[in-house]
Amino acid sequence: MTTRPRHEGDGRKTSVKTRSVFFFVVAIPVIAGLVMGWRHLTGLKPTAFADYPNGPGSSESSSRETSPNIRSTPIPLTNTEVSDRVARGIVESMRMQVEYLDVLGEGEQGWDSDPTYHKTRTNCILWLESVIADVYGKTDADKIQVMNRLRYYGGHIGFGMRKHFIDHWMTLESAPFKQHVPAACRSRVQKHEVTINPALFKESVGYDCPLYREAERSFSLDYLPPDEFVSCARNFEPGYYVIVAVASDAYLKRYGQTSGPMGYVHSLFLEVAPQGELIMHHASILSGTVKRDDFPDYIRRTATFYNGFMAYRLDPAWDWRANPGVPEPFRAEAEKVLACERDLVNSGVRRDPAKDFKKNESPAVSRP
Repeated sequence: MTTRPRHEGDGRKTSVKTRSVFFFVVAIPVIAGLVMGWRHLTGLKPTAFADYPNGPGSSESSSRETSPNIRSTPIPLTNTEVSDRVARGIVESMRMQVEYLDVLGEGEQGWDSDPTYHKTRTNCILWLESVIADVYGKTDADKIQVMNRLRYYGGHIGFGMRKHFIDHWMTLESAPFKQHVPAACRSRVQKHEVTINPALFKESVGYDCPLYREAERSFSLDYLPPDEFVSCARNFEPGYYVIVAVASDAYLKRYGQTSGPMGYVHSLFLEVAPQGELIMHHASILSGTVKRDDFPDYIRRTATFYNGFMAYRLDPAWDWRANPGVPEPFRAEAEKVLACERDLVNSGVRRDPAKDFKKNESPAVSRP
């Protein structure tokens, strides 16, 4: 057996086999102890239940965690760097095909077996999330994890853990979004009251398990009326902002039949140019492409569909690797959601593609 000196020049030799035994018997337990000790000191613990990274039916679902188990310490970005990355992400997304379909799911082993990530197909909300993933993620693996944190409460992958309603999302787990209302405009903010109907949504898609925190259904949402919003936005610092619209009765009559009442709908990026020009970027189902439009003109064309708008900035300091999992008081509820979904999958029950969206609904100019 080939051997090499243990120490240069001391004349002693140790076999590879002996060193291998030492490594597995002594070194690995010591390293493991140090790692567990570090995790105890930092307060970072594995999640108490599976996040189902490959779908609720995955054989790996009982041991893997929602996010990498090493807390990252990224250098915070600046608002300018965030805007630069948004601009690049929008350019890179121009090749994507925009569809009125729920093109992503929880993977081959999930109740919704569509892929968890797609580079060429999207819809309005997924397009926004994919651009945000480009802001915070460097590699494809990073971007998939960012998407998981954006799409699922606590990053736990399951249809019942998805952020199906923007109202629910912005109230319960809004990171990395930070509401942006300049001081001069705060007195003009109005409230929109909405009570969502998760039961109607579940019935329309054929989902027989609970949704995460579905008992929380009533929300009071901030917004600025269209003209007030444009007036305020002209005074925003140059850069890119996430915009959500507040649905009108006309919008809900056309698009709320399968989802029920909604408050915030249709997400887009607003580019505020140095000269104060307001340019919107959005995934348009009407054209099937990512479009660039004059925002004030868009507001005029869609006046009957939106009661107003609200702006958000992306948090430059958001660490998508940190604090994985849902808050402790709601962990048992999330366990119940995921366990129910796993039982569906294991019994062979999957989402019917015919229940993706109502086929008789036609996209309109107001639609993303």
